[in-house]
Amino acid sequence: MVAKDGLPFRVFCTSEDMKNLFAAKGNNYKLPSSPNTIELIVMNYGMTLKMKMKEDLLKLKNEDYRFTVILDEWTSGINQRFLNVNVHTVINCQPTYWNIGLARIFGSMSSESCVQVLKEKLSEFDLSLDKDIVGITTDGASVMKKVGRLIEPLLQLCYAHGVQLGITDVIYKKTVQSNPEEEFEDPELNTNRSAEEKEVLGDNPDNYDGLYFSLPIRQVYLATEYQMIISKLRKCVKLFKNSPTKNDMLQIYIQQEFGKTIQLVLDCKTRWSSLCNMISTYNSVKQCVAKTLVDLSLSSNPEYFFTDEEHAVLIDLENTLQPVKLAVEVLCR
Repeated sequence: MVAKDGLPFRVFCTSEDMKNLFAAKGNNYKLPSSPNTIELIVMNYGMTLKMKMKEDLLKLKNEDYRFTVILDEWTSGINQRFLNVNVHTVINCQPTYWNIGLARIFGSMSSESCVQVLKEKLSEFDLSLDKDIVGITTDGASVMKKVGRLIEPLLQLCYAHGVQLGITDVIYKKTVQSNPEEEFEDPELNTNRSAEEKEVLGDNPDNYDGLYFSLPIRQVYLATEYQMIISKLRKCVKLFKNSPTKNDMLQIYIQQEFGKTIQLVLDCKTRWSSLCNMISTYNSVKQCVAKTLVDLSLSSNPEYFFTDEEHAVLIDLENTLQPVKLAVEVLCR
């Protein structure tokens, strides 16, 4: 419940309802009254599972299995940093993995200290970074890239993180448009032509009829102002999320159309998939939003009301991001 459902461990140990649940008819298990005793029972069981995991990994190691590692730096709600380590292998054509725990990071983490922390964590399970690990997958942070140069295993950058950076660059960052009237000079167009060809062709443009040159595209930018439309959508979502009264008015129309409550979603830049969720949720209830804006006398306000062209852009964005989201979810399994 703590690991999967996010229930605080202290609440698990002190909850009277939890004790009554264990002592209910059919369970017949009475938890100790002291929270510290309950914590000790859970921690001892955790050590038992850890020893079992160590035995399984050691058995596979003795059978000449090799492993890969996935690293992920994680910051807790109280601003403590940890390094999460997952060990993967394939047994009888079936991918298998073990989470060997979190390693506490104190202060800033250089690439050298990251390697040392990883070695110490693996050594707890009798695994050697140089001998038993053949590959490591991390995000694209510069520290992790340097880690890949300091270790024997092959470093592979996370596909999902690469997709995250690419979509963030396109959707959230402003793109600089090149001047279409700017002349482009390619020295290869002159150096690759022989002196005889230059003499025959000369400077007359009519002599170049039928000759085509492939000019490289220097910059690619979005013709549609996606960023402006997304900012407008974000402002519209905040209008309802920040006001219980306005949200209640919206939910009346949503309840009438869908028979259930659907809350608008506000995106988070560090999780690009939340952008997809925000757009898809809005697209599904956009008629309800439009009716609510009419009731709020905001239907003519360009800051909140979307035109047909802007709605079409949001639909295109949803159709583009949904397949990418599904692909990333498969990669992260």
